[in-house]
Amino acid sequence: MALFRRHGIAVLGAGFALVGLIWLGAKPSVVDAAHRTSPRADQAAERDRELQTFLDGLQRLRANDESVLPALRASAERLCVEHDRCDVRDVLLYYAAQSPADRAHGLGEERRWTDLWDQVRRARSDELTEDGWRRARAPILDALAAMIARNVDGPDCVSAARALSLRARLLMERADGDHELEQEELDALLASVERDVVSALALFERAGQLKPRLEPLWIQCRIRAARGEDRAARASLQECLALARHVANEDFQEHALAGMIRLAHEAGDLKEIERLLRELSRFRRPSESWLLVKRQADLLLQRDYPGEAARFLDRFPPTDPTDRREWQVMLGSARLRSGDLAAAERAYLANVELPWPAHVRLVMASVHLRQGDARAAVQLLEKLDDLPSDQRRRASELLGAARMRLREFDSAVEPLTRALDYATRVQVRLREQREVANMVGEDVGVHTLALLARANAELGRGVEAARVIEAYQSLTLRGALQEGDGALERRELETGDVLAWAEHFERGLVTWVVGPDSTVVVHVAADGRALALPIEAGRKSIEDAVRRLREAIIARDDSARARLFGEIARRLFPASLRDSIAKTPRGRLLFLLHGPLERLPVELFEIDGALVESPLAPVILPGLPDRRPGPALARAEFDGWSILGSPVDAAGVTRLPGASAELSEVAALHVDAELAIENAFTRDAVIAALRTTRAAHIATHLESDVGSRSNRLADVGLELSGGDALSAEEIE
Repeated sequence: MALFRRHGIAVLGAGFALVGLIWLGAKPSVVDAAHRTSPRADQAAERDRELQTFLDGLQRLRANDESVLPALRASAERLCVEHDRCDVRDVLLYYAAQSPADRAHGLGEERRWTDLWDQVRRARSDELTEDGWRRARAPILDALAAMIARNVDGPDCVSAARALSLRARLLMERADGDHELEQEELDALLASVERDVVSALALFERAGQLKPRLEPLWIQCRIRAARGEDRAARASLQECLALARHVANEDFQEHALAGMIRLAHEAGDLKEIERLLRELSRFRRPSESWLLVKRQADLLLQRDYPGEAARFLDRFPPTDPTDRREWQVMLGSARLRSGDLAAAERAYLANVELPWPAHVRLVMASVHLRQGDARAAVQLLEKLDDLPSDQRRRASELLGAARMRLREFDSAVEPLTRALDYATRVQVRLREQREVANMVGEDVGVHTLALLARANAELGRGVEAARVIEAYQSLTLRGALQEGDGALERRELETGDVLAWAEHFERGLVTWVVGPDSTVVVHVAADGRALALPIEAGRKSIEDAVRRLREAIIARDDSARARLFGEIARRLFPASLRDSIAKTPRGRLLFLLHGPLERLPVELFEIDGALVESPLAPVILPGLPDRRPGPALARAEFDGWSILGSPVDAAGVTRLPGASAELSEVAALHVDAELAIENAFTRDAVIAALRTTRAAHIATHLESDVGSRSNRLADVGLELSGGDALSAEEIE
């Protein structure tokens, strides 16, 4: 099995074989009989029979029996008209136009190519060491080069195309697996692979052959992924997937979906992963696909169901040795997350001989840390240079966590920062693939960020704790990803930026990072004083508290609301933090809400006096939108009010009964309020109101499917009069 080591994409080696004439798609994929009972399956079986008939005849033609030409033309026409496989007509034209000598030469070259492919398979089945495989690969590459030179400009170029594709694959495996390559060497190797891929695709097109393009298209995706060009890699994957569906090749459908799942995994897009897994499960069963098992188990782990993940992994152990090693690590991780340390250790160490390989040392460090032996974890983690870069991120995170456990806070900062910086580079690379509202997801490691913020809190560095919380949690919000000299650069948030934002508000700012197990809160006062405090509450408990509070508000249960506000205030605003806020007797406090706190209605704190006794004016943002705030506004600039809403339909019927009377009452409370209700509640009126500094009170419905094209914002908007809507994208 070949492995996409730089990017973690597993690739089934033997499943790529395009031996003999199977490349036209005559050989049906191995599936369960239950998959063959539908009308679509019957049609597929008929197509496969027709393809086999065509291939049998084509083989006779290539052996110079031209008497089969009329039957071949009829078969090709049926395949085109009835099964949308018009490529067979091009293949027939290609071979029919060749001389007998050229056909004989092509068949001989095909047999030589098959021999070379068999050598590759035998070398892989022998599980050679890296040096052994390098020695075995060299003569194969030489033979492929000779085959390319003999046939690239000849009448039958198919063997040259296959040789180019196989050489590209072998060299791409080296690019993925050889961690000793310098960047300059890697770039040169990828450029060579790309030239082979482009040449192979051109030759297959010249020969009229469609299905053989799958492999070079897949390799093209791997090149782009290795270069960090994720949008281009995704385009190659989609092209590969579409072609694999067209020619009914389930292996390459799986490979393309594997690449898409990996991109979605790196972006933290769990919904996309679920969608892709559903698509994969339409033609693969867990017993047939380690990819399906692995990603489903990974999804369960990310959803925090480690017990279910372990049971699922137990049911479907893979048979491939490389897959089985990965399975053992995943099973150990699931056992570890479940709290069964002994079972985790057994899974990690199954069939592993001393000295432990690097990846086993990494996971055993996790076990030691959970067992409370942080010193043993540090000893295992201090020498892990032989790990791939993505695992070095995990090693850095564990090393920082171990040093935190030892209360060596100062020495924990560097490895935790290194882990976050690596993960941020991954997300920066993914920016072109899709916009990400919150850069800190599973891969970036909100747990790591919580540890780093806590280290700074323990060291008395309150402003620095606030800086790192905002630096990593609001990168895209403030447009902090910049193009410079052709490369992506991150504009770092500085201490002075945090202080400038705090000074902008009378009571400063408060921000949180909510980790899986603990939280850190920081208050930075307008005068630069800062207090950072760890809170022993994790994501689940905070999510639950916020949910119960919102339910009490919706149910108009005032006693439950007051009680829950008090509980949340005590949990999220420890007494010393409330005292820090109360030192400024009145004015605005900037709340920077992340994760589960985005749903916390902090604007209602003042009603119950749950936070501070003096008047509180909350300003709420999902992170810092820029490095510096805009110029301070004079009080008069935001004293005015715009009162809008109560939409009516095209017939003039109100869509929100009672809203007009409510809005008129609100308008009466404010001198010089501007009222735009019912027929006056138009797009122009709302946009004009939002472009001023006046406060806005809007009463309307939330509409979905309003035509927004943003990948980062939901396709929702405010319902306006006359059936119009203003999307979230437009409002932003």
